Amino acid sequence: MASQLPPPSVLWSTPAGNPPPGMVSNLIDPETNKTPLQVTLSIFLALAVFAVAVRCYVQLHVVNHKPGWDDLMLLFALWTRVINSLPQPLTGFVKLSILTFYLRVFGVQRIMKILTIFGIIFVSVLYTTFTIAFAVVDSTIHRPAVVKLSITQAAISVVTDLYLLILPISSVLRLQMSRSRKLAIVGIFSSGLAALLLSTLTLYWRSENSVGVETDSTWFAAENFTVSLVEIDIGILCACMPLFGPLMTGVGQTTKVWTNYLRLKGSQLRLYSSRRSRGLQNGHSNGSHEHSVGGEPGQKGAIYMELEERNPKPSRSAKKHWFDRSVVGVSTMGTDTTLNDDRGPLV
Repeated sequence: MASQLPPPSVLWSTPAGNPPPGMVSNLIDPETNKTPLQVTLSIFLALAVFAVAVRCYVQLHVVNHKPGWDDLMLLFALWTRVINSLPQPLTGFVKLSILTFYLRVFGVQRIMKILTIFGIIFVSVLYTTFTIAFAVVDSTIHRPAVVKLSITQAAISVVTDLYLLILPISSVLRLQMSRSRKLAIVGIFSSGLAALLLSTLTLYWRSENSVGVETDSTWFAAENFTVSLVEIDIGILCACMPLFGPLMTGVGQTTKVWTNYLRLKGSQLRLYSSRRSRGLQNGHSNGSHEHSVGGEPGQKGAIYMELEERNPKPSRSAKKHWFDRSVVGVSTMGTDTTLNDDRGPLV
């Protein structure tokens, strides 16, 4: 049976739809926005994959935790991001991953537990509804309804991102620990500001580019879709940031040890040069001078022992207790929380 389709030359010379008013279809060298969008999506997707890989490494090899529901949801969100890039379920799974992480870490605090469970239920119901609505509504027939639904989703996303940002910070500030430690942890959770800014930008972008038939809907749809996916990638990065703390703790301690070691070697070299210069001025031979500069083994051993006492090797337990629910306990008064490790309260 012969094909009912026209020849390819006719298809390539026929526009897929009517151009906007005042525009003429250009099928020879049309303007395209695919290159900047492809580059942007590729960069942020690579960052999201890297962040999830580091998170899994920290969970399995640094803090020695089995994967939790927050890890599984984030992995599923990343897998869905690569496979089909549907914004509604993707956004929902990323937010659920963050909330289940809060529940695992701060679940011993009654108020925090209630607020987190409320957030989990709210996000689950909301984004399930949005996913079904966008799946059944025909955008070609009910475009005004789809536009309103899209703007509504973006507005609610701003509210939920603000909720996710405030929730852990208020809890961390009540912990009994040093101010510098509090600020460090609050700084990590404050990375959610990036997600809040992106969701606000998404809301603005959808509102500005949804005027109606006077705009090129297919052109702006690509930009809206790109902003939505970048927002999801930023959300994945923010969900992984708290797990970077244990990794950075170990790196910082190791860097301190090596820095002090190099300073020690530099001091020894300067001492050697200084004694050598004085020895040459006093007429000593190089052999006797080098013998005196080398120092006795006991003296060198004392120097290195002092270095090790001042800068012990990075403790694995210190990294393990960064965000471990087992070390977040409620005091006997039931009003304050304290963060403990094997050595006592971290105050």
